[in-house]
Amino acid sequence: LLIEHEKLHDISQVVREALMNVVKHGRTTQAEVEIYHDQQWLTIAIIDHGRHFAPPTKLTNHFGLKNMNERAAKHGGQVTVESLNNGVKVVARFKLEEETL
Repeated sequence: LLIEHEKLHDISQVVREALMNVVKHGRTTQAEVEIYHDQQWLTIAIIDHGRHFAPPTKLTNHFGLKNMNERAAKHGGQVTVESLNNGVKVVARFKLEEETL
């Protein structure tokens, strides 16, 4: 899988921000990072089993989540945040172009 430099930079920044949120807010010592891809999408899930988090309905005053969404949207994707019983799951999806396969 080949990914052009700008997209790779944005992907790494989204993962970095999600992991920083685990450290800052999750109150846990562990996180999982799962990476999947098919012909159309690169999907990265960051899962922690720490403190419960209710995702905001608006991104006002949540600049990390807002920035993550903007970076993914720039590449045809999105970031979703799901609250788990114990922890949070952040899923970032990036559209893959034909030349990256």
